[in-house]
Amino acid sequence: AKTAAALREMNALIRDGGVEKHYLALLHGIPAKKQGTLTDILEKDEKTRTMHVSSVKTKENRTAITHYRIIRSDATQNISLAEIVLGTGRTHQIRAQFAARRMPLFGDARYGAKTRGSLGLFACSLAFRHPQTGEEMTFTATPCGAPFDFF
Repeated sequence: AKTAAALREMNALIRDGGVEKHYLALLHGIPAKKQGTLTDILEKDEKTRTMHVSSVKTKENRTAITHYRIIRSDATQNISLAEIVLGTGRTHQIRAQFAARRMPLFGDARYGAKTRGSLGLFACSLAFRHPQTGEEMTFTATPCGAPFDFF
């Protein structure tokens, strides 16, 4: 944002669910279902500065909703490429939710991946209505290089 007022308006859009975010995620593992929705309660671990799936709902713990669709998979390497659409915008929600299912993101040693390196997560699309003009704004990008050069 170029001004404080514009930043406040964008933050309100994000907070109120007015921004649609799409990601690509490279997973260690292949989900049983080609598409689905992950709904979990996330709890912050202050010591490790990570988020974990919890069974307890508290004031601090928040529900995270992540929709996914597997675009490609390779059984010989046990990896898959997923398109992700966020239903909520919680800290590390994609990383924590897939790690809880023993499918950490490529390169994400913090959340259980055996490999270290570039994180297998890429924000590929952002869409929202301009807060002043109402015009639909969409911004897209295509990943290149590691770790997405697997496919």
